[in-house]
Amino acid sequence: MNKYKISIVPLTNFIGASEAKKKTIIKEQKKVNLFKAPLYRTAKAVLPKYFYSGYDQSLIVDAITRLQGSDLSTDWKRNNVETSISALRHFMRMQFPFSISNLRCSFISKIPNKECYINGVTVRVAPDVVFKWSENGRKRIGGIKFHIGKTAPLDSYIGRLRSSLLAHYLHTLVEKDEEVDNKYCFCIDVIYEQIFTAPYNITNDIVILNNACGEIKTLWNIA
Repeated sequence: MNKYKISIVPLTNFIGASEAKKKTIIKEQKKVNLFKAPLYRTAKAVLPKYFYSGYDQSLIVDAITRLQGSDLSTDWKRNNVETSISALRHFMRMQFPFSISNLRCSFISKIPNKECYINGVTVRVAPDVVFKWSENGRKRIGGIKFHIGKTAPLDSYIGRLRSSLLAHYLHTLVEKDEEVDNKYCFCIDVIYEQIFTAPYNITNDIVILNNACGEIKTLWNIA
């Protein structure tokens, strides 16, 4: 079992962080709290279902209604509910997927492997949506990773790196006659209604991620 493990969000946040912040990120990854309640669970769960259902907005409306009746007895619960509702409303306003809906694609609801390996580090990508389609006789695959955060918009550089990492990860899922289409590898900042797409050539971004993973291994035993 690989001892070096990190998820897509802390990995991309690691890049460009201060030395102190980098050590904090690694410490948090070494001691992940499995019992900590995840933020925005309802919003993150319903967004993929929206795609699987054939873009049925009633699922999102119903989720907002359920959230409005949730317990608001603590600051954490209030923030969780209010931000989740905001995210879902912003998503509907984006009218996404403006292009995916024309592809006649199929969605993979159960993804067997949610990780990839970069420079000896296990990276958990866990895409929110993976879809396949055919175009001009060629089978293609793309994906979506959602970002929900209210403090500030997701940095465009970080958004691009996450899209590139998603594209890199999807290569572990493709079959022999399929290819990853980078322009359909999205990182979506839901609240700020921004969509980041992987570049045509992700080589430079993978080099950056590769170097970051090398640094993570170096700091792992001293953080």
